[in-house]
Amino acid sequence: LLLEEKKRFLDRAGDELSCHVFEEMADEIWQIARQYPVFSDRNYILVSVEKMDETKEFVKYLEHQLDMTDIAIFVEKMDKRTKLYKKLKAMNVLQECNKLDKKAFSEFVVRLIAANDLRITKNDYEYFEEKCGYFCDDSINLFSIKNAILQMCMSGAVDRHSIDCFCPESNTTKVFALSNVLFRQDSAAVFKTATTLLANKESPIAMMALLLRQFRLAYKASLFHEVPAAQLEKMLGVSKYQFQDAMKYPAGTVKKAMDILQSGVHDIKTGNADAEHVFLFTLSRLMDCIQMGC
Repeated sequence: LLLEEKKRFLDRAGDELSCHVFEEMADEIWQIARQYPVFSDRNYILVSVEKMDETKEFVKYLEHQLDMTDIAIFVEKMDKRTKLYKKLKAMNVLQECNKLDKKAFSEFVVRLIAANDLRITKNDYEYFEEKCGYFCDDSINLFSIKNAILQMCMSGAVDRHSIDCFCPESNTTKVFALSNVLFRQDSAAVFKTATTLLANKESPIAMMALLLRQFRLAYKASLFHEVPAAQLEKMLGVSKYQFQDAMKYPAGTVKKAMDILQSGVHDIKTGNADAEHVFLFTLSRLMDCIQMGC
């Protein structure tokens, strides 16, 4: 989404000569902002930074902006606790490029596939949605989704085979698959999935840490059960798909599950038992906890 917004801004500028591009909040930005444009009727300045730094020059310019200059600052990570964020929010100049919801995501995927003269079945789409990790892995964005789809289209078909080939699972999506069967209380599927993950040399401690994160999010969300899902997402800073399944259990059960996972992680770190045995034993304790509603 950030890339799309950058493209729109550059298209508005018209050409490279009319737009000044920066990779840091340099003092030169504010000098250019106050100059009269040379190659067009406006100055266009595009800045890409990882985080927003509050500088005196920036604050000074915000107090006295010029109509002849358009500045777009793209920030990867924004600290919403800062005075600068609150000031920009009050000025109504912020635009958040968050992840799409399920409906918008499906439209994006289907439209991109159709643009390449191919189609995807409902079952294959659901398989792609689960495997791609867009809703459960913060590192997966529309850019990586688009690349995966284009590679599938180049192979000539969008089906389970091409999805498996061009949409490799991350650790997060693998653990998400494990948590799905865990929350469905499907014991056979839990241990089949766990055994497969271990056979593929996945780290037991990393998998338990990711499971623990899901339960932690669910526990935090349970403390605000009357808050709408969209607001909860903003409060926790993650998509509801990362914790909504665990939320169907009482807070006490979720807290007990967290204790079980923390105990398992501790046992592995201290070398009290074999890591794989601890992982499988911890999963069995989790199943008992969830099924009994402890």
